[in-house]
Amino acid sequence: MCTGFSALREQDSDPRDSDCSQMFAAMGNHSEALAKLKARMAYCAFEPEWNLEAAASYLALEDVERAQTFITVAAASLSGADETALSNVRLQTLRQHLASSISP
Repeated sequence: MCTGFSALREQDSDPRDSDCSQMFAAMGNHSEALAKLKARMAYCAFEPEWNLEAAASYLALEDVERAQTFITVAAASLSGADETALSNVRLQTLRQHLASSISP
């Protein structure tokens, strides 16, 4: 979770951006999902769940390098007490998908 100025600015953003990103991703419109996520992440770039969502969309778009970047940020953000079981499972699943995307 973001703290300080970022958290204050996060409150100014539209909370529907994150919900919309999930809806667009579920519909297979990953480009629009990423646009919504980027708007939300402008206020809090290290939110693990948003980074995991972005990684999943980039994997769906077959942009392996960007997916890896977002997985790395999510993993760093999840270290320590903030880690949740669900986030950890999503992280591991995305890492497996990334590995299979890289392997011939």
